[in-house]
Amino acid sequence: MLTLRVDDRLIHTQVVAGWIQALALDSIIVGNDEAAGDPMQALALEMALPPGVSCRICTPDDVADQIQPGARQMVIVASLACASRVVSRIPAITEINLANCSQYRRKAECQQFAASVWLTNDDLTLLQDLKQHGISVVNYPSPPVDKK
Repeated sequence: MLTLRVDDRLIHTQVVAGWIQALALDSIIVGNDEAAGDPMQALALEMALPPGVSCRICTPDDVADQIQPGARQMVIVASLACASRVVSRIPAITEINLANCSQYRRKAECQQFAASVWLTNDDLTLLQDLKQHGISVVNYPSPPVDKK
């Protein structure tokens, strides 16, 4: 199982406390140019994960090389532009969870599409391109809760 999440916070509480358990993830792959080039940032991201969940940090262009067949993995990138780079190299990805794009955005230059999703015109162009290539985009900031 492989899922792709766009979240400009990368690894944080919603991922650690929610998604890892909900999807029974074995590993997290962070596709981020800055983290891949900064050993301290990479170490901080790796330390945020619980024991038993592996973490690999690489550029979005190198995510495909980190995929382990049969593993339950989540790829996390910080932007739609990075998600597009990942999807172009991994045809098996057919859905993107656009969870959070707001932290570093100038709100005056963006349109709000969900509580934590603010998109630029460039993002909207990328969304259209992804849609034309059969990629669906959903917004699940947290795992769905099964109310009994």
